[in-house]
Amino acid sequence: MSDSTNIENPQPKDGKRILLAFLSFFIVFASVDAFFVYKAISTLPGVVSENAYEIGLNYNKIIAEAKKRELEKNEHSHSTHTAPKSESK
Repeated sequence: MSDSTNIENPQPKDGKRILLAFLSFFIVFASVDAFFVYKAISTLPGVVSENAYEIGLNYNKIIAEAKKRELEKNEHSHSTHTAPKSESK
C-alpha cells in the first residue's frame, strides 16, 4: 500500500531533480553555443579577397581555363616523352 502512495504523491525532491535537469540542459546548450561563437570569431580570417563577388561570377570560367591548361600540359608532356616513329620503306 505504501507503493501506491509514492506514485500518487511525488516527493518534493522529484521536482528539484526535474528543475536541475532542465537547467542543466540549457546551461550545457548555452555553453557549447558560446564556445562555437568564440571559435568562429577568433578564427575569422577577415577579407580574403577584395573582389570576391567578381571572382564568384567568373568561377566557371576560371575552372574551365585551369582544366584547359592542365590538358595542354598533359598533351605536351606526352608528346615530348614518346619516341619518334621510324619510317619504314
